[in-house]
Amino acid sequence: MTTIKLATSDDWIPWFSALKTKALNQDLWEYLDPEKTNKPKLHLIKPTPPAITDFRKRKGAATSATTESLTPSSTSTDTIIAAAGTETDSEDPRLAIGEDSALRASDVTDLTEKGLSTYNAMWANYEYRKRQYKETKKSLDVIQDWIKESISVPLYQQNCRADDSLADWVQALQTKFAYAYDERVQRARRTLRELLAKPLQHHITTYKATGEWLALWEIAIEEAQTVKLQEATEASQWFKDLVRALRGTPLESWINAYDASKTDSAIENTLSVQAVTAAIRRVIADSPDFPQRRKVAPGAFHVPQGHA
Repeated sequence: MTTIKLATSDDWIPWFSALKTKALNQDLWEYLDPEKTNKPKLHLIKPTPPAITDFRKRKGAATSATTESLTPSSTSTDTIIAAAGTETDSEDPRLAIGEDSALRASDVTDLTEKGLSTYNAMWANYEYRKRQYKETKKSLDVIQDWIKESISVPLYQQNCRADDSLADWVQALQTKFAYAYDERVQRARRTLRELLAKPLQHHITTYKATGEWLALWEIAIEEAQTVKLQEATEASQWFKDLVRALRGTPLESWINAYDASKTDSAIENTLSVQAVTAAIRRVIADSPDFPQRRKVAPGAFHVPQGHA
């Protein structure tokens, strides 16, 4: 059972990401992607088997078939083998619309060699299309069932009509949350930029306050990366912004040296937020704001006589 739920705009990004992953796994994303303007349409039509009665009866065949039908069952994948007559008609083995129904075959034994060959080919194609249909329908059912389970009842009732396609469902949900998503992007950008400006506007004077600011920055950068802000996803940008901000803290000298050692990693976009914040926290933990545990020197405590 799914643990991701879509009920509000805050749920949209993780829900949409989960939907995309599932659709890619089912080879359906190209048909469902709401951001793709010219995506192909998926027409799921159940194939029908070729009909013996669509074929011309061979010359000399009995006018009424009394033998048991040799038409394969719907689960058969074998090529039809029948004792067709050896004569070969040059005309089309299939009857045209309006032709005399007396010429219509009723059993595979009525077919000419050419008719049987054509029927075999059509049946093989039918079996192939039937397998494709079943596989595609199964994939669609997987996505459809997941959407039903993972969105709130009001959202389902408003956006997922029974007569609409799965692509229509996804498009309707994306349209509903598009504005809310844009608002979230703007909020993430604004929060991050305001936070980065604070140490430069009002110098942070203690290591403790620097650690508190760093905790807020981690939350802001995570949200900015979630909504895919360029300034938060490219290390060359977010690291440069972080370095500039930390120059307004007691870490100014340290961050300048750290910046020089990590410039290449930032440019290559191999530097991670987790690695950088871990390094900063180690420095803060060793700072004068956080008293270190000292070893107790011999004789540091008074020992009463008689207890030595």
